[in-house]
Amino acid sequence: MSKYPRGSEWRKWDLHIHSNASDGSASPEEIIEEAKAKGLSVIALTDHHTVKNIDQIKEIAKNEGITVISGIEFRSEYGSKSVHFIGYFPDYYNGIELNEKALEDLILSKLGVSETQVISKGKEIDSSANGVDAFKKGMFLVQVDFKEASKLIHQHGGLVAVHNGSKNNGLDKEMKHQGAAEKNVTELYDSLGTVKEELLSKNFINICEISKENDSEDFYLEKFNKPSIITSDAHSKTEIGNKFVWIKADPTFEGLKQIVYEPLERVRIQEGKPEEKAGYYVIDSIHIEKEKIWNQTILLSSNLSTIIGGRSTGKSTLLKSITKNISPKMIEDEFVSGFSDSVSVKWKDGESTSERDIDYFRQNYMYDISKDTNKVDELIEKIVRDKDENKALLNYKKFCDENRIELIDNINTLFKLQKNIDILNNDLKENGDKKGIEHEIAKINENLGKIQLDNISDESLEDYETTNKSLSEMSEQVANLNKDLSVIDAISAKDIITKSIEYDFNELSEATRNDFKSGFLSLSKDVRSKWQKQIEEYAKQIKKNIKKLEEHIEKQKKIPKYSSILEYLEKNQYHKEQIARLTSENKKLSQYKELEAKIKNQNSDKKKLIEQIIELHCNYYVKAQEVLSLTKFECEDIVISPQIIYDQEKLTSYFNERLSLKGITRQNYIKNYIKKYEKNQKEKLAEFINLALNKEIEYKGIYQDKTQPTVVSDLLSTNWFYITYQVKYQNDVFSDMSQGKQAFVILKLLLEFSDKKCPILIDQPEDSLDNRAIYNELVIYLKSKKKERQIILATHNPNVVIGADAEQVIVANQHGKDSKNKDSIKFQYKTGSIENTKKKDEKQNIILESQGIKEHICEILEGGDEAFIKRENKYGFKN
Repeated sequence: MSKYPRGSEWRKWDLHIHSNASDGSASPEEIIEEAKAKGLSVIALTDHHTVKNIDQIKEIAKNEGITVISGIEFRSEYGSKSVHFIGYFPDYYNGIELNEKALEDLILSKLGVSETQVISKGKEIDSSANGVDAFKKGMFLVQVDFKEASKLIHQHGGLVAVHNGSKNNGLDKEMKHQGAAEKNVTELYDSLGTVKEELLSKNFINICEISKENDSEDFYLEKFNKPSIITSDAHSKTEIGNKFVWIKADPTFEGLKQIVYEPLERVRIQEGKPEEKAGYYVIDSIHIEKEKIWNQTILLSSNLSTIIGGRSTGKSTLLKSITKNISPKMIEDEFVSGFSDSVSVKWKDGESTSERDIDYFRQNYMYDISKDTNKVDELIEKIVRDKDENKALLNYKKFCDENRIELIDNINTLFKLQKNIDILNNDLKENGDKKGIEHEIAKINENLGKIQLDNISDESLEDYETTNKSLSEMSEQVANLNKDLSVIDAISAKDIITKSIEYDFNELSEATRNDFKSGFLSLSKDVRSKWQKQIEEYAKQIKKNIKKLEEHIEKQKKIPKYSSILEYLEKNQYHKEQIARLTSENKKLSQYKELEAKIKNQNSDKKKLIEQIIELHCNYYVKAQEVLSLTKFECEDIVISPQIIYDQEKLTSYFNERLSLKGITRQNYIKNYIKKYEKNQKEKLAEFINLALNKEIEYKGIYQDKTQPTVVSDLLSTNWFYITYQVKYQNDVFSDMSQGKQAFVILKLLLEFSDKKCPILIDQPEDSLDNRAIYNELVIYLKSKKKERQIILATHNPNVVIGADAEQVIVANQHGKDSKNKDSIKFQYKTGSIENTKKKDEKQNIILESQGIKEHICEILEGGDEAFIKRENKYGFKN
């Protein structure tokens, strides 16, 4: 199996260290000892014009878990003080081991800086110096042709790193193109003359070594797509690892090459380890064990792991089995369910629990959502709910529910009010004609005026009539107050507190809710008590007033002047008859006026209630507009925008189901209502309400009882508008996109608008996308998202693996005649990084062990070297 099964990981590298073979003081043993103490995984020994300690330090490092990369620091002909650069070399190239002797022969000697030549240069200064001293004097007196050296290094599979920026002996500092002054330019780019631009842009230089204190690591990346590193440039033991760079790669020369291919993603200049994720959000390993089926532990990358393999090699099986173990309800595959007891998951925090949150997207999951508008709407609505910090949508839905209840209550009240008005109007009609009654009263009074009353003066009679009128009014007051007592008695039976408000308390936190509810109940009790006391006071006062009026009436009746005339008149039969008629007609007139006043008041209440109902109904739209400004969400290049839609189809269906459509007049009325409702809600609602109250609407079937407000209640309490959301990606509307692009946008919606940090498991997301979309959309997205969340992804597309720069590749294989696994196990997996390379061994019959990860990728995803080269030739691409 691979030496580095988790694939590319962030490690500390110090790629510029000098030993006592040149101008350093530390021995190979001391260098390795210090590198281990400083937590370095990779170092480069880069002595000036020599490789003398390379073989020894590599031998020592083998047992200490540290990788040593062979390096040579050269002085070039460029610059006033000579620009320094380093050549890094692989251990083997074209079948040749690049040890000390090979590097001396193939590189140093060919560039004119062999050990002999350097010693000779030193002896020119001090002929008496011994070989070692002469070399150390001569190593700074020789230099090489930069371009020639760069080409030679590249010819042997090496990389070139140059001092840049403000670093001593740097390309920029030594080769200013305006004069000799230290500060003759203001911008770094201005210091780059044509020679330096050529060296950087034409790949003579692979890596830029800068000074951490003074330079930006982004400059060479943005201008020339070159990675920047910092190093200790250690000349003593204590300096080793004081400056280092984080590199995400295998600790090998092949790993170092990855920073050239991925300069943005593979290098970080910072103190702490990059892209660290919480342990409970990272699956550390999977152990799979079932006789004849599988048996191994797979260590996982915390970033992007891609599972590759041919058909039926166990890619999806592995992904589903992991998901089944962590979240059983997500997988209903019978085949995989048979393996559920053979898989165990260990998390990075050491836990082995299976009940943790993950996101699993099965094959074609995004595509299936994208082609179902209801599922798309559900997804977007969930996103909006989750991201709606103002709770605008939740509050709107709550408002709609409460508004509907209030509307239904008000409409029922309106119809009851209309029923009362109809009864009052009928009573008024039965009570006679007001003018007729008034005429009759006048006639009776005229008759009474003609009666001759002996021994009763006009003055006494006038006093009698005044008193009689006053007593009549007081009697009417008593009757009204008695009615008020019965109404107050009914009111006292009702609860003054609306208990439904207590449901809103549930939205509060538990601690706050308990205190809040306790305060509310205490206040409610107090309010109820005070209200009942107040009602009792009102009733007490009314009874007191009744008693006072009744006592006054009895007292007035006993006054001699009044009682004597009353007794005399009661003996006069004609007068008695006229008085009886007058009393009756006055009572009728009083009742008529009372009915008239009630009708007037109730019509006024009806008008206000209709206005309130219309206002409440229109608030559906008003409140929806308020939501628009609060529920627009943007994330990178996706915009979710709310829209208010008039559900005309729903309203049409409503009318067709409930209203009679017989006759062109009715049909035209309904069409007109539906057409104008959106822009003229108040007008159309008022018109319909009045028609319904006047029983001028014809209903169908069960709705034919015109006394019931069912149809009107449903119409006015229903929100005929709904809020939907338009999704735009890179200014393209979702509905106008191809299905492949829609599927990708669904993936972004699922992940980009989520605050979750748990692992993401995806089965072949590229199935719905073309290659251009995969490379331009999916790959870029995965590269970004893997920094935030662990991704485990099964794929058969090379762009996903290579383009997304997967940290780990898991090669799957099913045992077969031409693809054997060790011990004939059905499913086996090999893991490692893209940079893990090993030429295919035709004699190795265990397919996974026959070659490196890079070679497996090429064979499985590209069809092999020959197929890849053939396509490349046919395309005719040239560098």
